[in-house]
Amino acid sequence: MKNIILFKRALVIKLKLFFITLSCLFFFISCVSLPTLKDNHIRQNIQLYPEQWNWKEIYSGISLLSYIEKNIPLKWDMIMVDLKQNLDLISYPSINDIKSDGTNKGLTVKEFLKQSDSIFAVNATPFLYPKGRLNSQRKLVGLYINQGIVLSPAVEKYAALAFFSTENSTYKAVIYDSQIQVPNNAEYAFGGFFTILKDNQIIPFKNYSFDSRMAVGINENQDKLYILFCQGERKTKSTGLTFEECALILQKAGAKDALQLDGGGSASMEIKNESISNYKARSVANIFAFKDIF
Repeated sequence: MKNIILFKRALVIKLKLFFITLSCLFFFISCVSLPTLKDNHIRQNIQLYPEQWNWKEIYSGISLLSYIEKNIPLKWDMIMVDLKQNLDLISYPSINDIKSDGTNKGLTVKEFLKQSDSIFAVNATPFLYPKGRLNSQRKLVGLYINQGIVLSPAVEKYAALAFFSTENSTYKAVIYDSQIQVPNNAEYAFGGFFTILKDNQIIPFKNYSFDSRMAVGINENQDKLYILFCQGERKTKSTGLTFEECALILQKAGAKDALQLDGGGSASMEIKNESISNYKARSVANIFAFKDIF
C-alpha cells in the first residue's frame, strides 16, 4: 500500500514538471518572432535584402553586392553588369565540346573561370545525365546559342535569356517567356526555367521550396544585367530562397524582368580574386562569363 502511495506521488510530481516545461516552451515560442510565409511565398518578418544597396565595383562595368542575414540564416551574392561597357561575353560549351549525341563532359564554374581568365562566371541552362549520374556526360535541356549557332534546341514551356550585339560592339539583353520566341539573330542565348518577374510584376507559383538559386534579371533599357546567386545547400549557413523571393530581390535591385536558371547543387558563381561559395558545386553543362576585351 505504501509503495502505491509513493508511486502516485512520484507520478503527480512528474506530471507537474511536464506541464511546467510545456508552459515554458509555449511561452518561449510565443515570444519568438518566427518567419511567416504569405500566399506569394515570400517570408514577411525577415529582411531578405539590404536597406542600402552598396555596390562594390570589382571591374569597370561590373559590380558586386554580398548580403548576409544571420538570423534566418541567408546568404546571397549579386553581380550587376553594365552591358554598355566593352566586355566580352563567352560561354561553355563550344561547338567543339559537344559530341555527336549532344552531350558534353561538363566543367565546374571555377574551372571555366580559370581556363577562360574571366572576371566572373556562372552556371546557366539545366541539364540531365542521359547515361546516369555515375557517367560524366551531361546533356542540355533547353535553348543554348553560342556565337549565333544553336547548340541545343528550345523547350517551349521554359524561358530564356538572350544577348544581342549592338552597333557599339556592346550587348543588350532580353528575357523571353518562351524559348521558341528567341529570334535567329541572337548572338548568345541561355535557356532556364520560368519567368519570375515580368514588367516589374512578381509571378506567383503554386508550389515553393527554399533552395540554392541562380536567377538573372534585366532593367527596362535592357542594358543592365543582374545575376543573383543564393546558397542553400547547407541550411545552417543559408536556407536558400523561393522563386518569388528571388524575383523580389532582383526587383529591388533594379530589374524589370527576370528568370530562373538552373539551381540546386548546380548553382555556382565564381569571381576572380573573390571567395563566394561555402560549398563545392558540381560540374555543369552550361556556363557563361564576362571578360575584358584586350
